[in-house]
Order: sequence, then structure tokens, then C-alpha cells
Amino acid sequence: MLPGTSTHAVTGPGKQPRRGGAFGAKGVRAGVALLATLPLAFALGRAYGAAPGPLGDFADPFRSDLALALSVDSEAATSRRAQVARAEAGLRRARRGLELTFEVEPEAELELDLLSGGSRWGTDLDVKIGAQVARDLDLVLRAEATLATAQGRLRAQLRDDQRAALLALSDLRTGSLDLAEAEADAEETAAALAAARADASDPEELRRLELNASLADLELRRERIAHEERLSRVDRLGPGSADVCAPALLTGPLAAEVVRPAEHAQAAALRIALARAELAWRELPFETVQEIELTGAYENGGAELSAALGLDGGVPSLEAELGWSTGTPADPNLVLGVSATLAFSADSRSRTNLVGEELDAARRELAGFGPAQAARESTARALLELAYEELTLFANAADAAAADVAGAQSPGERERLERAAERARGEAEDAWRGYVRTLFEYLDEIDAVLAAPTCDASGALQTWMRWS
Repeated sequence: MLPGTSTHAVTGPGKQPRRGGAFGAKGVRAGVALLATLPLAFALGRAYGAAPGPLGDFADPFRSDLALALSVDSEAATSRRAQVARAEAGLRRARRGLELTFEVEPEAELELDLLSGGSRWGTDLDVKIGAQVARDLDLVLRAEATLATAQGRLRAQLRDDQRAALLALSDLRTGSLDLAEAEADAEETAAALAAARADASDPEELRRLELNASLADLELRRERIAHEERLSRVDRLGPGSADVCAPALLTGPLAAEVVRPAEHAQAAALRIALARAELAWRELPFETVQEIELTGAYENGGAELSAALGLDGGVPSLEAELGWSTGTPADPNLVLGVSATLAFSADSRSRTNLVGEELDAARRELAGFGPAQAARESTARALLELAYEELTLFANAADAAAADVAGAQSPGERERLERAAERARGEAEDAWRGYVRTLFEYLDEIDAVLAAPTCDASGALQTWMRWS
């Protein structure tokens, strides 16, 4: 069993339901009583500017969950990293704009003389080595967009993996309680049935007890199947890492170190879209003058050297090629040429208007993204702070309930306090899951990922853990 997944069961005569969420029927009185304190706690925090204090011992399983989740490395994330590596290589090639080619063209033919019946073989081999340099800005921008998309997908995958790991570990803890409750119910109903049989109870009562025992056994088997699935999901997460600085976890709303990219994925997409729209506007004249090329070639014997300087759709390029052929040697000759491709269309004016409209739209979208994103991030951060405050209240209540159990003066009081502590644990676990969801909604909004925090030589927390 992983840290933080131990089973807690309440046993003894007169057992009551042991679990219930903060808003469930089983724990409604404790939940309502604790929820009644939330507005006051939030009001005090706002009035005095006091941040919620550190979580107590009850939060240790949550810190263990975080330590494991921060070291999860799924196959999907590995695949996303490979996509990022390919996109980075593609961007480097696009920026270089250099293309090298090597061509080999072997040729063999059989010539038959139908009159004489004779034949002969002819062979030829052409070898060409070429290089081309082109400054294609649109190709570079497309490669940048591909890389930004790949990086954004990798960050989203890491967030999905971390969120899924934390929720799976929480489900395992609550599932352990469900399993313990089902085991206790099955044991209790089986004991009641055995006692009734020993006392030779009437047939109607025996049938009722047999039905209860059978239903409890079915529920137990169902819980065992569900628990095996929960265990399997957690086992797939791996053993975790021992390098995580445990004291630095869950000391504030951010839970761990937050790594933000230099540029939000959506902001990068809008910036590149604007750059491409501006490039399309600058290259409108090349809708008419599509290509201009100046070429030169020198041939002597079996060797040939050629070069071309051109402008194709606004993309300047320089190409050189050296070739050699085993065919019939040619006399020395030099060939120079110039060519142009012009295109005229009745839609040229509408095309200009369309490109201009796309440019204006790209500018508006990029200009509007910043303020709107800042507002969304502010809202998400405020909700995260509230979720952390709520988690602090419920976790501290669970610690207090556990302390009450330790100070019980009688078996009856202990049983009552144990039931209250079990409800408090369930409510705190519900608050933890709500906090995890809110945390990753905030991370989704800012396009960031959680990373394992570090401690200095003395074990003190780094300054990035301060929440502001």
C-alpha cells in the first residue's frame, strides 16, 4: 500500500455509517456545522489580509500524493516530447533554408538492328550534386507555429497526468474506506444470520437475514473489483521520486513549484498568425509577379555547372548544381537565361481586401487577448485561493477530530468521536479533490505545469513558494 492509502474502519456494537462527504446525507450535520464557519473564516481573512495557515498532519497523505504525481512520466508525455523534438528540428531546418541534394541516374538500353539482326548495349550514368538556399519566412513561421503547438500539447499532457494521478490516489484512499465498510457490513450480516440460525428463528426472519447477508456479500465483491481497478491505476503511476523536497509541498495555494512558459500557447498562436498576415500583406505584389529567375549553365565534355538566382512568390533563392555524365561529351558552351511568370486576375482587388481584413482581424485578436487573459487568470487565482482556504479548514477540522478521539474518556464517547472523525476525514478528502480540480483549472488557464520543488542546503523553502 502506498503512503497515505491506509484503511480506517470503525468497529464495535451499534456501528453507524462511517463515511460521508461534506454535503452527503451521512455527514450532513458535521458538514453543515463546518460550512457555517466558512463565510466567517473568509471574511476574517479578507479583513485582516491573513493567509491561511499551514496544513496539519492530516495533509501528509496529500503531500505524499503530490510527491508521486510530480514524478509521473506517462507514455503519452514521452510521445509529446518526441513531437516537440521533431518540431524543434523542423524549425532549425526552416531557419537555415539550406537544402542539399544528391542524384544518381543510371541508365541502360538495348538497341536491336532488325535488318541485320545485330544488337548492342548502351549505358549512361548521370551524377548531380546540388545546393539551394531560400529565405522562406512563411515556412519559418509555420515551423514556429508547429513547435508552439507541440510545446502547448506537452504541457497540457503533463497537467492531465498530474491531475489524474492525484485524483487516482485520492480515489484509492476513499475506496479503501468503502472496502472496509463493505467488509464490516458483510461480516455483521453474516454474524447476524449465524446467530439467528443458532437460535432457530422463524423462517421469515431467516429469509430476511439471508437476503441481507447475500446483498452484503454482493456489495463486498463489487467493492473488491472496484478496489483492484483503483490499485491498478495507482500501480501504473510508478514508484515516485525521492528527490522531491517534501516540506516545500502544499505550503500555499500553488501546492508546488509552478513553471510557466515564456509565452502562453494561445498568445504564441495569435502572434504567429499576425506575423503571417503581415507577411501576406507585404507579399501581395507577388500575386502578379509570381516568379523571376536568372539562370546560367556551363557545359564541357561530360561535366556541367549550373546556377540560378530567383524570386518565387516573394521567396528569394539561390541554387547551384554540379553534374557529370558518361554520355556523349558535349562541346564547351555557356547558356544564360532570364524568365518571369506574370499572372493577371479579375479577383486581384478582392484578394487585396481579403488579405487586409485578415490582417486587421489578427491585430484585434492579439490586442484583445492580453486583457482578457489577465482577467481570466485573476478569477482562476481567486477561486484557487478560496479552494485552498476551504481545504485548510476541513483538514484542520479533521486534525481536531482525531485529537478529540485521543482524549476520549469512555468507550461510548470514543465510539461517537470516532464516527465524527471518520466523517471529518471524508469531508477533508472531498475538499482535497475539489482543491486539486481548482488548482489544475488555474494551471490550464495560465498554461503552466507543476514541478518538484527544491530546498536549499538547510532544507528551508525557496522564495518562489511565497504566494502573492
